[in-house]
Amino acid sequence: MMLALHAAFRRDLGHLARAAEGLTRRPERRAAVVRGWVAFRDELHHHHTVEDTSLWPAVRRRTSACADAEVLEAMEWEHGIVDPLVEVVEVVDASLSAPAGAGPLDGSDLAAAVDELHQQLSHHLRHEEQDALPLALRVLTAQDWHASSATARKTKGLRTIPAFLPWLTDGRTAEESASTLALFPGPLLALNGRFFEPRYRRQDRWL
Repeated sequence: MMLALHAAFRRDLGHLARAAEGLTRRPERRAAVVRGWVAFRDELHHHHTVEDTSLWPAVRRRTSACADAEVLEAMEWEHGIVDPLVEVVEVVDASLSAPAGAGPLDGSDLAAAVDELHQQLSHHLRHEEQDALPLALRVLTAQDWHASSATARKTKGLRTIPAFLPWLTDGRTAEESASTLALFPGPLLALNGRFFEPRYRRQDRWL
């Protein structure tokens, strides 16, 4: 699941970078960019919250090695860098949520903020995949993973699932999507194919 989330974050980072470069030339796309941005922002915030409150504390309880502790501290430190950068992009880009024509977009400031977010988050995702995820897979029990997943479901809420599932697999190959969706209950997948996915496709996003 973590790798699927990371793929979705990377996809949206690419969309965000293109939006930062092109939105001034296509202000009519503002609403679509906002829709894509809000989904990315909310999913990233939820992902980091679950890691900080459930996943990494469970890993910390299962290990006492100094090297492992350093990995976990690095994850927390990197979250402390990335999350404020998300807020910076949102503040700089009052242009994203402002009505079209309400004022000029500060394209250079937005592009600089997005570039910094892109660099820092990309580094964090690589670091997490190379060091933190292998550590978690090595020390956590099935019960630990179940507890973390339960926390993720509880904090996310059922109302977000119709948007979350198609967002998670957007842009993925059929094989990749099937592998990711296999983690979810069959009845939910039936709803996704019949209702969630078509509704998601009808909503315009990004540029």
